[in-house]
Amino acid sequence: MMRAGPEGILQTELWKRIGVSSREGSRICVRLERWGLIGREKFLSDGRWTYKIFSTKPPLKLDSIMGAPCITCPYFSQCAPSAEVSPERCVWIEEWVLTSEVAYRPQNA
Repeated sequence: MMRAGPEGILQTELWKRIGVSSREGSRICVRLERWGLIGREKFLSDGRWTYKIFSTKPPLKLDSIMGAPCITCPYFSQCAPSAEVSPERCVWIEEWVLTSEVAYRPQNA
């Protein structure tokens, strides 16, 4: 959806691209909208009402992860959420976030 840009993509087109039924696609879109990941606007297309979907999150920029310890971490292959080695308990990530200027940069900078 981010590739669709600010103009978004028709919900029916998205269903075709990801290969799901309209029922399943609607459920997915409603859930993503509830989570705040997408926005939906009612849209008239070829005489039928549908929704235009757009991302509410800006695309990640490479500078937001520059210097992240994960890139060179010797435990990367074992790291997983809730595992013995995990991002939740990683002192290297914590230190990086707390000392990184990226963490303090305003959104519009």
